Amino acid sequence: MAGGSWTINLERVNLQHYDEIVYTTEDRRYVITTAEAIEKGFEMILGGERKLVVSLKHWHVSALSL
Repeated sequence: MAGGSWTINLERVNLQHYDEIVYTTEDRRYVITTAEAIEKGFEMILGGERKLVVSLKHWHVSALSL
């Protein structure tokens, strides 16, 4: 998948309990609604665990002030 993606471990996270998903790195914040992640992503088994894979092009990205 060109451009990268974030994955959500569906065995550890029950998405029914969350309205949005947020990943924060040293310089960026990535946000997507749970509904959009489910709609735009796809499930696969990675490392023996069920994951939801969502391409970075679907996330709302903002730079963090350092």
